[in-house]
Amino acid sequence: MALWTPGDLMGRFGEANFSAPSSTVGTQITASSTAGSKGSWTQLIASTAKEYHWLIVGFTANNASATITNVVVDIGIGAASSEIVLVPDLLVGSQPSITTDFAPHLYVFPIRVPSGSRLSARSASGPAGSLTCRVLMWLFGKNPKVPSWTGSKVTAYGITLSGDARGVAVTPGVSAAEGSWTQIVSSTGDRCEYIVPGWGMPQTTTVANQVYALDFGFGASSAEQALVRDILFMTDTSERVHGGWCMPIYADLPASTRLVARLSQHSTTAQAVDVALYGVS
Repeated sequence: MALWTPGDLMGRFGEANFSAPSSTVGTQITASSTAGSKGSWTQLIASTAKEYHWLIVGFTANNASATITNVVVDIGIGAASSEIVLVPDLLVGSQPSITTDFAPHLYVFPIRVPSGSRLSARSASGPAGSLTCRVLMWLFGKNPKVPSWTGSKVTAYGITLSGDARGVAVTPGVSAAEGSWTQIVSSTGDRCEYIVPGWGMPQTTTVANQVYALDFGFGASSAEQALVRDILFMTDTSERVHGGWCMPIYADLPASTRLVARLSQHSTTAQAVDVALYGVS
């Protein structure tokens, strides 16, 4: 009887850009010295072993007390000096080191990565330049028994890079009340098969201990509809963001769709948080 070997199943591990646990897990990247400008590409994986259909990117270690340390990161694909952007402008806000709290901000994308691909990252920071963060990456295969759609393009909505590196400031409702819907983009450029949310740090150096719940959705003003409710994350008085992630949400929204977000928080003093949304097409 022949030995049966399973194929590449979605959820079966493929490869990553680190090989063992350590206090400096992942790859450190450094933003340009000019606030709001992208730095040089740093290699994450030299050559992928096979074709993958799920990409997970995590971020740690870009926190500094009493400092605004939002970073915006591109994931690139291609040979050195010929990189093209695969996933643009991932918003990373004051993630703690794994020695403090291993709760990296994770982004999950259903996007094809061909076999033999070189993957890299670059970043911009603001208002200070030259900020660092550590990038973690996991790649997964596709389940051949379950038909699934895989995207080829990711578009970032709500990111500002002009002299800064941030998303759209969304003011939460207080005492667990929902805030108002805030526009992230008035009109998407492409059809969005999936939506992935991102959030950063409040644009202040005096952050409170705060628990947030994030909703995001779509629709015209006063007719918004939620796609997802109550993605939880928190901030603390050392200017750190903890926890929170969300699987890509099937949306099937046509081009020219208005995307929105809203927040609630547990305390009585509102503290706005930056939000961005990513459409997979």
